Amino acid sequence: MPPVTPLWCLWSLAIAATPPPTGLETDLDRIDATPEAPEQLEATRLEDRLLRLARPDQPVSLAIGDTVFLETELNLDAPPQPRAIVSSFKSSKPGLLVLPVVTLEDQSSGKKRKVLLRYSVRNTGLVGTAKLELRLQVSLQFSKNEAGAAIQDVALLLNGQLATPTLADVEDDKRAFLLFQARAEEAYRGLPTLHDYLRLDRVDRPPTAAGLKSEQRPLLERFIGARLYADIALARLRAAADHPDPTLADAAVLALGSLSKKPNSVAKKARAIEGLTNLQALDAIRAALLDLRIDEAEGFLDKLRNSGRLNRAELTAGLELEAGIHAMRGRRELARVALGRSLCLEPGRTSTLDRPFFQRLAEEAKSGGCTQALRIIQTQAERQVTTDGPKVSVVSTFGPDPFRLVSGGEIQIWGSGGEVHSAEKIRTSEDGTRLEAEFSDNGELENYAGQVLVKVVLRDLSGVPIATFGDPDPQPLDLSGEGGGGLGLPWYGWAIAGGVLVVGAATAGIIIAASQGETRGIGPVGVTF
Repeated sequence: MPPVTPLWCLWSLAIAATPPPTGLETDLDRIDATPEAPEQLEATRLEDRLLRLARPDQPVSLAIGDTVFLETELNLDAPPQPRAIVSSFKSSKPGLLVLPVVTLEDQSSGKKRKVLLRYSVRNTGLVGTAKLELRLQVSLQFSKNEAGAAIQDVALLLNGQLATPTLADVEDDKRAFLLFQARAEEAYRGLPTLHDYLRLDRVDRPPTAAGLKSEQRPLLERFIGARLYADIALARLRAAADHPDPTLADAAVLALGSLSKKPNSVAKKARAIEGLTNLQALDAIRAALLDLRIDEAEGFLDKLRNSGRLNRAELTAGLELEAGIHAMRGRRELARVALGRSLCLEPGRTSTLDRPFFQRLAEEAKSGGCTQALRIIQTQAERQVTTDGPKVSVVSTFGPDPFRLVSGGEIQIWGSGGEVHSAEKIRTSEDGTRLEAEFSDNGELENYAGQVLVKVVLRDLSGVPIATFGDPDPQPLDLSGEGGGGLGLPWYGWAIAGGVLVVGAATAGIIIAASQGETRGIGPVGVTF
């Protein structure tokens, strides 16, 4: 097991600030010191994979995502007081992240003091099998006496080999994250008074020792150590997801998606999109998904999809993002359905998710997708005689909808007396091709020409309008069942036309109305004589 000091310092530097000494530097050799059961042996193996200690004179093998701690010793003429500080560092090798850490060992030898330097070197983008040569230039600033300070430059050379991660490495990193994140969660539950300081979803600044109860220290040490291991494993997976080898990259993306079954802290994550427009929220979801922050992306999308305020174009974009989330979670059939629905709303749509993982998914979906946009094909009205009296049946046929996006909708008849007769929350037919409703024929459904004015709205499960007929103006349908009859005028045109006819035969109209006890005008618009 490597020493603890580089772990604590890496954890501090990961948030771009070194906290003051707390006296809580974790001795990871004591963490989970249980009998060497098979589970513990596996944990030890995973720990050793994550944290490797090397010296500059030892060649290292560094694959993308790998982290190695580099250790060297220096003799300084003056004792650093109280500690040496890294004031600057640089790397001659782009693609590597170098986190310099300085620790001291008080081993005096005359006027010499031994300073132990440790660097965490993380490969963030170098691939291939080329030789690795990393030059580090570090400036150490330390107190020479109370009146001044001295600076000493240190040059280090790291030699090694670039390696390629394997599918087994990806699986081990996934196992390591799940193991150590679970240990961190267990310790976290025992530290309720520190929840304002500690985070389970990322490495964060630790609390100070002030006010910390002595009995909490072992648990805090366990949390810090386990959370750091989990963070390194997560960084390795994220780096592997950017590997040019598609098989390896896809495996890493799927591993990241499987680290949780559903979003953690859903309500808190969802609040981040409050106050955003729909397009801004979709952009935030897309950014999180491309960055492989799966919990955040899913939490955002759940809130937006259930808001009931999307239009058809926004739903199309949301379905593509939903497909990406399902794909990352390993739910390929759900991903296929969501992406298929998106393409039925907008055939030929170009994916906005430019990661190769998502692009390959989009290409697969196009082969079995819709060739034309989902729409209402035909709407018919028919009078029927039933045992319950006369009925008017309205049937609206739509398609193509092979992925059953349309869940239901509503059908309205705008009656002759100005009333709107609605059949809402209708479910689609069993074959997913029709929406139909039946209205009692009370004699007030037809206009003067024996037609009904109809409006139809198709909706998905969350209530988003998918397609409409008779919007914004209801359309006249012959009761013979042939849709779109007459002159195709809007409802108020038919009402006005009816009014003109009534005026032209005022006496007859009044007599008929009087004999039938009718008190309302013809059509939704009242007509004055």
